[in-house]
Amino acid sequence: MCQNGAYGPRLRSLFAPPLSTMHPSTLPATPAPAVTPRHALLENLIAAATSLARAQLRELCVRLAGALVDGDTMQDDIRDVQLRLRAGNLLRDRQGLFVQLASDGLERHLRRGLAQLAPRQAGPRDAEALALVPYEEMDQQVTLGGVARPFEAAHADALAALGARLAHLLERGTLRPGQNPFRPDVFIASLQEAWAALHAEPEAAGLLLPLLKAGLFYDLAPILEALNLALARHGVLPGVAATARARQDTHDAAPRRRDAQL
Repeated sequence: MCQNGAYGPRLRSLFAPPLSTMHPSTLPATPAPAVTPRHALLENLIAAATSLARAQLRELCVRLAGALVDGDTMQDDIRDVQLRLRAGNLLRDRQGLFVQLASDGLERHLRRGLAQLAPRQAGPRDAEALALVPYEEMDQQVTLGGVARPFEAAHADALAALGARLAHLLERGTLRPGQNPFRPDVFIASLQEAWAALHAEPEAAGLLLPLLKAGLFYDLAPILEALNLALARHGVLPGVAATARARQDTHDAAPRRRDAQL
C-alpha cells in the first residue's frame, strides 16, 4: 500500500489540537505529527476501504478479462477484436500488477479526497487553479460521473448515511455527494488509472469504462456498510441511516422545485 505521501500533513492538520490552546512553555521545539482519535479513525476507514476493495480485485480481473474476450460483445472491426483480445489476455497475465496498481491508486484517491476536506482559506491561487483546470480533466470527470450514476443510485442510502457521518466527524455543516471521498467515481477512477498504466497501447484506454456495470465492478455494498458501521461504533451518528436519505432527498428536490417555478 502506498504511504501517506503529500496528503499526510493535510490529514493531520484536520485533527491536530489548535496551537492557540497550548501554553507557550508546552509548545514543542520541533512540531511532531499529531495523531488524534479522529485522525486514527479516518486512517482506519482508508485502510478498510482499500483492503475490502483489494479482496475483490482478483475475481473482478477474471470477470473483466472474460468480458473483453467475449465474442458476443465484439464489433466486426478486426482491429477492435484484436485489441480486446490483447487487452483481456494482458489482464489475465498481469493480474497481480493490476491489483497492486488499482489498490495503490484507490488509497491515493481516498487520501486526496479527505485532504481536500481540510479547512483552508481561499485565496487568489485557488481561483487561478480553478481557471486552469484542463478541459481533458473536466471531460474525464463528466465521463466518470456518467459511469458512476447507476452505482450511486443503487447505494444511495449507504452513501447518504456515510456522507452525513463524515460531515459530522469533520465538523462540517453538510457534505455534498461529490465531496464524499468514498463515492463510486473514486473507485472507478482508480480502476481506470490502473488500466491505463497497465496497457502500453493508447487505444486500449477506452475499453474499460464501457464494461463497468453491476457484476463487472466492485460490490460496494459491503465496503460502504463496513465504513458506516465503523463510524457508528465510534459514536458518529449511530442513528443516521434513517434520516440521511430523507435529508438527501430534500436537498436533491430543491433544484427541481426551483426549476418548476421558473
